[in-house]
Amino acid sequence: MLALFPSMKYKAWYALGELVDNAIQSYRANKDALQSLYPAFRLRIEIQVVNDSIIVRDNAAGIRAADIPRAFAPAQPPPDRTGLSQFGIGMKSAACWYARKFTVQTSALGESTQRVVEIDIPKILETRSDEVRVEVFPADPRTHGTIVTLHHLNQPTPTGRTLGKIRSYLGSIYRSFLRSGEIELIVHNEALAYREPTILAAPRWDTPKGPVEVWKKDIDVLLGSGRQITGWVAIREKGSTIEAGLSLLYRGKVVVGAGSMAKDTEGSYRPDSIFGRSNSFAYQRIFGELDVSELGVAYSKDDVIWGGDEDAFIESLHDALDAEPLPLLRMANGFRKSEHGREEIDVEAEVQRAVNASASAAAQSLTAPSQRDDIARLDLPMQRAVSNGNEPDRPISAEIVIPQSFGVSARFEVVNEPFDTSLIRIVREDGTEVIRVNRAAPFMRSFASLPDGDIEPILRLCLAVALAEIQARNAPQGRASTLRTALNKLLEGPLSQRIPTAL
Repeated sequence: MLALFPSMKYKAWYALGELVDNAIQSYRANKDALQSLYPAFRLRIEIQVVNDSIIVRDNAAGIRAADIPRAFAPAQPPPDRTGLSQFGIGMKSAACWYARKFTVQTSALGESTQRVVEIDIPKILETRSDEVRVEVFPADPRTHGTIVTLHHLNQPTPTGRTLGKIRSYLGSIYRSFLRSGEIELIVHNEALAYREPTILAAPRWDTPKGPVEVWKKDIDVLLGSGRQITGWVAIREKGSTIEAGLSLLYRGKVVVGAGSMAKDTEGSYRPDSIFGRSNSFAYQRIFGELDVSELGVAYSKDDVIWGGDEDAFIESLHDALDAEPLPLLRMANGFRKSEHGREEIDVEAEVQRAVNASASAAAQSLTAPSQRDDIARLDLPMQRAVSNGNEPDRPISAEIVIPQSFGVSARFEVVNEPFDTSLIRIVREDGTEVIRVNRAAPFMRSFASLPDGDIEPILRLCLAVALAEIQARNAPQGRASTLRTALNKLLEGPLSQRIPTAL
């Protein structure tokens, strides 16, 4: 069976998480004994990368002598299956997936011996023997903990970006344990912490002068199978296309949706009927934590076994989220913040949504009708604007998927440049036509300033004008830029001024 483990579909963070689970299980099972010896005891788990090895060290209660045979036999569940260690394959499967050889050095609380076990997978396969030798050494009975060392890795040694993703994911997966202060989790000399998103506190979108509400509600869904899912869902104060989403927790551990707070959209949980497409406000603002401990969980602890209940759950959750007196979905989609001051990030989210929608519409306009459905379903890439001191914001952009018959590639950008009164500019960069619309231009400030204005129709008009100019360049005679130049001049003057409405 050990020969099958290297072919399992693990991610590095879930594999290492199996070893973290074992340490948490050992700590919780022996919590009273540990705290009686050390009243201020805190579980410490440290993951260190050393050359072609990974070392996972904890100060939990260790593996008792009586549990050694079961701990190293595949698929031997522990007697207590109410915690995170329940299938009896976690340490073996994760270690064999990650490395060709691993050693376990453990000292059990109250026992005067230390035990060392070495598992050499190629040797086991060669000799066809599952027997492992246990070396025993004398030790102080007050010492306790386990060290797992993974040698000769099957997977790339974690460095750089991968190491960063491991930190982000483990911080997200074990957020409830980090939040409570129960454990200290250190990955390659960096202690992990979970950053709590700020929950929106604001009046309802339909009564902006009304009382301020905190947009968070408790959730309690009873499934048809009799199983229950509880937790909470809220609206983020600052929208994020990456960090929003639901997290499903099993016995305190995030098993689905850890990617949201790890800034990885691949690992997010956002059912379409609740969150909509990636350019919707609900997609960027709704987040929460739901306890699915009454359901089953995959042996790799990275998925929930719904048993046919997921669709019914999503439907019930949708209804609960939008029920009065706190209709989260309608608030998430309808609420807008002021463009001025500290809350500009939500305006950037709206601009990004409008840019993507406009680029998608332009792509459809340039595509043959028979091919438009594919373009309509396209999720265009998003880039968030980042403030850079006194300099203008970075452009908010989206690629325009243009058919080859158009003859060029194009990118649509929205900039915020108060020093420039031009509404539309077209520049060529590395063979790409870059269409820039300035939302600080006088016309935009007067007629499409968020939150009161609607920016998308203006962006679509500007995009159409620019694309028409690009197309006109191939026409015989004439200066293609005449149209745009005249348009900019007109919109810098009286046409950019809003006429006050008489009361």
